[in-house]
Amino acid sequence: NTVIRIRRKDMKDKNVSNDTDSIAIIHQRQSLKLCGVQTVNNLLQLPADLGNEDIGFCQCGSMIIQRRGDERTHATKKEFDRIADELTVYENDLLRCNNSSPAIGEGREVSFLESFTSNHRTIVFGNYSYEVLEIALKNRNVQLARCLVNESTSNFCIDESSDNAILVGFVVNIRGDSSSSLVNYARRWIPGFNSFFSGNHWYAITRLRSVRNPESCSIQEKIPWTIIDGLYETLELKEDADLEAYLTEVANQGGSIFQASLQNRE
Repeated sequence: NTVIRIRRKDMKDKNVSNDTDSIAIIHQRQSLKLCGVQTVNNLLQLPADLGNEDIGFCQCGSMIIQRRGDERTHATKKEFDRIADELTVYENDLLRCNNSSPAIGEGREVSFLESFTSNHRTIVFGNYSYEVLEIALKNRNVQLARCLVNESTSNFCIDESSDNAILVGFVVNIRGDSSSSLVNYARRWIPGFNSFFSGNHWYAITRLRSVRNPESCSIQEKIPWTIIDGLYETLELKEDADLEAYLTEVANQGGSIFQASLQNRE
């Protein structure tokens, strides 16, 4: 069965709860082409209007997890732009055969031309690459791994930690390819065209909810998998089989799926 999602252009960011110690689901709507930024915040349930001390804990499935350090940090466009520019400088220096090129983030400033032709972001609008999301999540102690749905679905729904890692959700990328030969020609031959007109879109599937004080708030028996897309209303998947069916359909339609796991948990 096809999953139906309702698009709401007038949708506002959601962060409402009747429980003073519980934080309702964070659903940040998309602006410009910042879906990558919103995906990180929606995946990890990081609100913009609360301090780090207010989201010191989270519930993942049936587990309570204490967040550490940068795991509480809200993602921003400024952070993603910086990561994208650092990647651009690093890659361009390597292409120039500069074997003494410093590590990512330790090199020179990016030029305007490099920003305009970058493979990792679009000036002003966003449209960030996978590598930018990967680094932003790594800075929050979350590791991405490609999920080949058609080969194995046995590792989708894990309630207990495995190898000191906890599966918190999935990052999904879908692409709206154009049937126009002119558009496809421009994407191939005009520098920067693909960055501005790419149909790539990121969104998250999560089973996290932030809590202030796990000892006094109402803890759910188990957090359901929830699709959080900045362009649509949230959608809960009641059963693990629903998640498997949904991801299989995404993969069959050419989407890319990445597992997101919180690292170094015993």
